[in-house]
Amino acid sequence: MHVEACVESKTKRMIARYEFDSTVNLITEQQWVGYFLQAKLPSLVDYAVVDDAIKTLKMKITWPERESRMTNLQADPEGILDKFNLTDQAFENEQRRLVRNRSDAQEPPRFKDAVATKLTLQQNKQFKHDIVPFCAWVTQLLTEFMTWEHYAPYSTASRNPRQNADRGVNGAHGTTGGRGAAVGSPRTRWARSRKW
Repeated sequence: MHVEACVESKTKRMIARYEFDSTVNLITEQQWVGYFLQAKLPSLVDYAVVDDAIKTLKMKITWPERESRMTNLQADPEGILDKFNLTDQAFENEQRRLVRNRSDAQEPPRFKDAVATKLTLQQNKQFKHDIVPFCAWVTQLLTEFMTWEHYAPYSTASRNPRQNADRGVNGAHGTTGGRGAAVGSPRTRWARSRKW
């Protein structure tokens, strides 16, 4: 189907007159296609504004499914790029930046750290340069993380079991919650042995 056939006749005449300085019947199909493809070219854009808008995005962890989390994380930045008419240009020239922005948007922080660490490994270097495989890879990691997170709830306890045994209330050492010496501590025994 010709592009010309998709445009209303009144609009066609206006475009022909004011944009091409010609009549409708003298405009070729390639001219019509070229005219409408100009809409894809970005106008002057402050890229810092685009970066700031994308940096504010975070993965929504309130959604229970990994697909929902990742689809949202893919759609929101594309919406911002569409708003500034930069989607095609970003996917052609800025794959590394897209990967970096998606990597920074991961949530919760433990998952974000895991993704950042795994990206530094030699076997995962390929994901730094292409956003589509990166998103598929992160979706797989997210599945594993959500399974792990479900069975291993977050604990503020130390990873060292000896430290956990020594901790009292509110993470303080001893059993008094940091309010003084414990009953059986050397300091308490010394104080009891002294007669005032």
